[in-house]
Amino acid sequence: MFENPITKTYDTIGGDGGDLIFGSTPRQNLNSLHPSPVHIFRLWQTYLDNVDPLTKVFHAPTVQQRLLDATADLENIPKAMEALMFSIYAMSIISLNNEECQRVFIEERSVLLARYQSATRRALNNANYLRSSDLTVLQGFTLHLVSLFCSSVCC
Repeated sequence: MFENPITKTYDTIGGDGGDLIFGSTPRQNLNSLHPSPVHIFRLWQTYLDNVDPLTKVFHAPTVQQRLLDATADLENIPKAMEALMFSIYAMSIISLNNEECQRVFIEERSVLLARYQSATRRALNNANYLRSSDLTVLQGFTLHLVSLFCSSVCC
């Protein structure tokens, strides 16, 4: 049997290798960083209206059902889904202007964006994104990279 060279490389690095891209952070509970269920649905609808038509990263009806299930039990969200959720929040905020964020979420756009991008990084680390073969983790990572690019270009 042949050894997977990627796995072997990560094993020699030690830990999960998360510090290669985002820096080293301990695993943490992110429940307190999720918006309220009402705001989750508002962010999801914003994503569908503003982001999904431009970046087809997943099948929206499937993710919508998973999002509904996760929102009903925020304490027990699978790590991969949590990473995707935070990346959806960040992309939704990027698609809004500051006035819309103030009106809907009663917070500055820059504060919300920083919160959700940071939470996405932590959630990706919690999902062990560098070693994961889970498609949901890849989708969350892809959206996170797009959010970082958009925030550096547009903001």
